[in-house]
Amino acid sequence: MTTMWTDARRTTVRAGRPARHRGGRAAALVSAAALVVGVGVPVVEAAPAAAVPVAAAPVAAANNGDGQTFDTALGRFDAGRIITDEVFFAGADLSAAQVQTFLEGKVPDCAATTGPACLKDFRLTTASVKANDYCRAYKGAKNERASAVISKVAAACGVSAKSLLVLLQKEQGLVTAKAPSQRQYDAATGFACPDSGGCNPENAGFFNQVYGAGRQYQRYAKETGIYNWRPAGETHEILYHPTRSCGTRTVTIANKATAGLYYYTPYTPNAAAMANLSGTGDECSSYGNRNFWRLFTQWFGSTTVSVTGPVQVAWLRAGGVDGSFGRQQSAVRCSTGSPRYCVQTFVGGTVASSGSSGFTMPGSAIRTRWVAGGSEKGALGWPKAAQRCGAGGVCTQKFTGGYAATSPKTGTRAVLGRLSTAWVKAGGRNGALGLPRAEQRCTRSGKSCTQKFQGGYATTHPTYGTRTVTGDFSSRWVRTGGRNGSLGWPTTSRYCSKVKGGATACGQRFAKGAITSHTRFGVQHVNGRIGAEWLARAKAGRSVGYAKAPTSCSKRKGVNTCRQEFAKATLVSRTGKPTVAVTGINRTLFLKNEKKLGLPTSDRTCSGKGKKRVCTQSFAKGKIVKKGSGRSKVVLARR
Repeated sequence: MTTMWTDARRTTVRAGRPARHRGGRAAALVSAAALVVGVGVPVVEAAPAAAVPVAAAPVAAANNGDGQTFDTALGRFDAGRIITDEVFFAGADLSAAQVQTFLEGKVPDCAATTGPACLKDFRLTTASVKANDYCRAYKGAKNERASAVISKVAAACGVSAKSLLVLLQKEQGLVTAKAPSQRQYDAATGFACPDSGGCNPENAGFFNQVYGAGRQYQRYAKETGIYNWRPAGETHEILYHPTRSCGTRTVTIANKATAGLYYYTPYTPNAAAMANLSGTGDECSSYGNRNFWRLFTQWFGSTTVSVTGPVQVAWLRAGGVDGSFGRQQSAVRCSTGSPRYCVQTFVGGTVASSGSSGFTMPGSAIRTRWVAGGSEKGALGWPKAAQRCGAGGVCTQKFTGGYAATSPKTGTRAVLGRLSTAWVKAGGRNGALGLPRAEQRCTRSGKSCTQKFQGGYATTHPTYGTRTVTGDFSSRWVRTGGRNGSLGWPTTSRYCSKVKGGATACGQRFAKGAITSHTRFGVQHVNGRIGAEWLARAKAGRSVGYAKAPTSCSKRKGVNTCRQEFAKATLVSRTGKPTVAVTGINRTLFLKNEKKLGLPTSDRTCSGKGKKRVCTQSFAKGKIVKKGSGRSKVVLARR
């Protein structure tokens, strides 16, 4: 069997020992003819004079000094672990649709006219095969695509469709053949086709070839009593070539899949074969196992790291090995529980999945931020969706722990946990907050955090909850010192309403005060003792409304006096005295007679009932009194 040529002839080898080749160089691949005769009789294949090479860049290979491994431009070839069991026996690795897409990509335009169709267009009627010791039942069908046969045999026999595709190519070049012959289909995998003479008629035909090969590889793995001269887990002397004078390499066969390849092909490539991966080496070179590894690596990436499931779907959609992500660099990593999240690292980035949906993470600023933060073990956690980008280079991506966002103006930042919830509620990158301008800043406990955005701040606090401070309110909050200033942490979100005259009034409460705004009076903040009184009244349902002016203070004889006007009251605080409020008619009279009355010194108090009810509020130079149902009057103190 061969990777490089199409119509090879074979020489039988008895008792596990390769016979001398009839001439030319050994393509070094073993047939599954043993299945036909019922004994472990491998077969070797010769390289005919006419060669049809599969495209591959010539590379220089360096033996690593251990006699077993070579470093090449395609990666490391390990003679003892050509492919892992996980990769080789992954029977569900490709769906029929994925195989079909792969075949169409290899031969976009078929040149077949009189002979059989190209593999991507080839159809056949298959018979059902009952379950046996090596394969599950195969349900036949009329007019099946070749891609469906490959995928169904892979699933039934537990041998990867990728390996079967490689086998079809290295044996008869079927995958890339633009005008295949009937012979190529009859001997598609080289199954039961010894060099000593044509193929066993009972095993001819595309289905028999594919099914026979899949079944045979399971025989190698399971019938260790028959296939016992080169078992996994032991060290063996493997011939370079049927000509024994070419010598051997000491190989420790690590697993069943590699052992199966050596039963199928009893030779290992020498340095000359590895130095010219796309062609021939020297008179002692063999190519079968080299070509299996080369084709698999070129088409599907690593032979030791599998790519499956939704991650594979996204990777193949992005071009697979030939796309921007290239070969896999690490095994897939997945979460526990449901939904299941997975990530896998490739040369060009990360491919991830969330449940049944796979998506790519190119080598972008967001991926760099995610990796720098510890990847899935970091605060961002597992990727939940693909990166979304808009105009101006603005991109965001959702993770289990929050979001990452990037733009040329703001840089790349993470928005985590409850802050991300507040950010999304505010409209995300298109909302009032906009993009994050800095990473979150948290207290030592890590329970209270703030984060700066283009349009303001998001905060979270175990007592005050998760809030946003946006627009002109955020500018005012920063002026007062932010979370560590005179207002402290926000305790509510911003709220607005229409007021008298069609104006809009807004407010937001903080731990130690408030910020208010009005169409006419602008943005004001309320803090200190007046802020405390404002909050107390608001919580008690006696709100004094928005601030109409900033706080004004004066100091006389060591006493600080502060005053602030609100929509429904005037609040005054003095050192060592309670903060008082002037409301309603008293406020109207006070504002008209302020110079005469002076500032209030007490709240309004009432006593008695009915006609005898008396309400009084004291001021520095007098008082305002209301008796019974009469009007409130200004009463000045006598001098």
